[in-house]
Amino acid sequence: MPTSKPTITQQITSFFGLGIELVSLMFLIRLIVDITNRIFMPFIPQLSSGLGLTITAFSWLLALRSLTGLASPLIGVLADRHGRRIIMVISLILRGVGLLGLAIATGWWSAIPMLLISLSTTAYLPVQKAYVSDQVCYERRGRALAAVDASFSTAGMVGLPLVGWLIEGWGWQVPILLLAALSFLAALVIGVRLPKTQNRTASTTNQPTMWKIFCQPNIFVSVIVTGLLIFIFILFMTFWGLWLSADFGLGALEIGLIATSIGIAEFSGLLLAGLFIDRIGKRRGTLVGLMLSVFLFALIPFFRQTILSIQIVLILAAVAIEFALTAAIPLFAEQSPTARATVFSLVAFGNTIGAGIAPPATTTLWARGGLEAVVLAGVLSSLLAFILTWKFLYDHHDSAPQLS
Repeated sequence: MPTSKPTITQQITSFFGLGIELVSLMFLIRLIVDITNRIFMPFIPQLSSGLGLTITAFSWLLALRSLTGLASPLIGVLADRHGRRIIMVISLILRGVGLLGLAIATGWWSAIPMLLISLSTTAYLPVQKAYVSDQVCYERRGRALAAVDASFSTAGMVGLPLVGWLIEGWGWQVPILLLAALSFLAALVIGVRLPKTQNRTASTTNQPTMWKIFCQPNIFVSVIVTGLLIFIFILFMTFWGLWLSADFGLGALEIGLIATSIGIAEFSGLLLAGLFIDRIGKRRGTLVGLMLSVFLFALIPFFRQTILSIQIVLILAAVAIEFALTAAIPLFAEQSPTARATVFSLVAFGNTIGAGIAPPATTTLWARGGLEAVVLAGVLSSLLAFILTWKFLYDHHDSAPQLS
C-alpha cells in the first residue's frame, strides 16, 4: 500500500526531535528572556537616565547583577532534585517581579530588582537547556538546542528595534512593564502546557576532581579565553550605543534600528561558523574570528565619518565576534573529553567574570578616554585571546593531555 506523505508538522518533529508546539513555546519564552537581557546594553543612556543614575553608576549595577551567575551550580542541583519545570516557572516569576520593581525604582534601589532579573537568567538558561536535552534524543539534540538558541540573535534583530520604538514613543518604563507581563504569562504557560520530563543527566564530579581539572593549563586558559570572549562581546555591544548617542545624538529608535543590523550580523556569524567550523577546525576557526576582531576593532576609528560607514564596520565586527564565540564552544569541549560537563561548568564561571568586568570597564574607558580607549581595549583583549588560544588550546582530544 502507498504511504502518505508526511505533513509539515511531522517533518519539523522529525528534523528537530521535538513537536512544533514545544519548539515554538521554548523559542518564544527564551526570546522574552533574551530581549530582557539585551536591552541593558544599547539603551544604557535611556535606562540610566530614567533610573536617575549616571552611566558609570548604571554600569556598576550591570556588573553587580552578573555575580549571580556564581550560583548556577547550586541551581543546577535544585533542578535535578525538584524538576526542570518548577525552576523555570520560579525563575520567570522572579523575572516579572524584578522588571516590575525596576519600573518603579529610582537610584541605587534599582540594584534589588536588577539582582532578581539576573538571578532569573542564571536559573532559567541552563535549566531550559537541560529540559530541551531531556526531551529529545541524542541524534537531534544539537538541532533542538540550536533552534531555541536562535532567539538570541532574533532578540537583536526584532526585539531591540521594538524596544527602541516603545522607549521613543512612550518612555523607558513601557517595554520594561510589557516584558514583566510577558514573563508572568510565560511562567503560566510553562506550568500548564509543558510536559514533564525525566532527568537524563547526573553529575559525578566532586570538588577535588574539579580542582584537578581546573589546574590543567589548557583548561585554565579555556576559562580565561571564554572570559575574554564575553568581555569583548559585551564591550562591543555596550560601547556602540554610547558612541552613537553621544557623538551623533541618536535616540532610542535609531539605536534600535541599528541593533537590527547588528543582530542580523550576529546571526550571520553564527550561521557561517555552523556551516564551516567542522571543515576548517574549531581552533583555526576561533583564531580566524579573533584575528578578524583585532583588525576590525582597530579600523573603527577610521570609519566614523558617517553613520553608514560606522554601521558597516560594526556589522563586520559583529560577524567576526560571533564567529569566534560560536567556534570556541566546541573547541572548549575538546580540552578534556572525559570531563566535558566539568569543563563547561568552569567555562560558565569564566563567562560570569567576563560579564561582570565588561560593563564598568567599558563605561569607565569611554568616560576617560573616549572611543580610542574602548577600541584599544577591544584590540588588546582580542589579541590576548588569540595568543592564548594559539599557544594552549587543542583542536583534537588525542593531542590534549589526559587526566591520570
